[in-house]
Amino acid sequence: MLRKAFETFEEMKGKGLMANDVTYGCVLDACVRAGKIEMAKEVFQTMQEDGIAVNTILYTTMIKGYSKTKNLPAALEIFRTMRADSSVQPNNVTYNSLLDCAVRCDDLKTADELFQDMQTLMKPDLISYSTIIKRHCRCQDLTKALKILQEMKNVGILPDEVLFNSLLDGCAKTGALDLAKEVYREMRNMSIKPSNVTYSILIKLYGKGRQIERALDILEEMKQNNVAPGMIVYTCLIQTCIRSRQIHRALQVYADMKKSHVKGDHVTFNTLVNGCVYGRQLD
Repeated sequence: MLRKAFETFEEMKGKGLMANDVTYGCVLDACVRAGKIEMAKEVFQTMQEDGIAVNTILYTTMIKGYSKTKNLPAALEIFRTMRADSSVQPNNVTYNSLLDCAVRCDDLKTADELFQDMQTLMKPDLISYSTIIKRHCRCQDLTKALKILQEMKNVGILPDEVLFNSLLDGCAKTGALDLAKEVYREMRNMSIKPSNVTYSILIKLYGKGRQIERALDILEEMKQNNVAPGMIVYTCLIQTCIRSRQIHRALQVYADMKKSHVKGDHVTFNTLVNGCVYGRQLD
């Protein structure tokens, strides 16, 4: 409700109430969350014109905004302005936001430099390590990603489900099924509960390896672990069956999907229709 937020902000100023850094921070954050980066820039400029001291949170919020719009040069410019301001210091959230922006923009060199800089100035947290691991997975350097995972565990930071999903996704992109099995085994050994995202990645991996029975076993494993299969899992399974030219199995999965009251999207139905056509199931 960004419009209402601005109306309240203007009403406040109209009544002679001076906005402070917290007020501006709320409005700035609202703009960033809504993806309105130009509005955020205007608020940031107005705030400075009103003589409000810019603190770490406000600088970081702007960096988050530029990360959302994949504008790394603008994010780095804000960061340089922040570093030149002796009254504020970047924190973990600041660096994590910049790391995220660099990885989103595929600027791997800048991501590595930021992570090294961060390690010198402060202790990286789970988000920092997860982002840099995602960076290595994106460029299919799984050896480096696993090395950083070990470094992270050595300093006492335990991985979470999201991090393991990044590693599994990296395995899926390279077709490293055996490595994916090891990663998944470690995830379960650490008692980290897989999600629909985890299972969908595993199904894709088994699908690429033409291991349709193992892919179908994932559906049963989810039900046994009380994880309700979602649309993505069902769609991935249907795609796997059709790639293996087993349209009858795809239709069985679709029947299970309907029985579970899970609705498909255009990808689900495109896959099914194409599969039926190729399988000559015209009715």
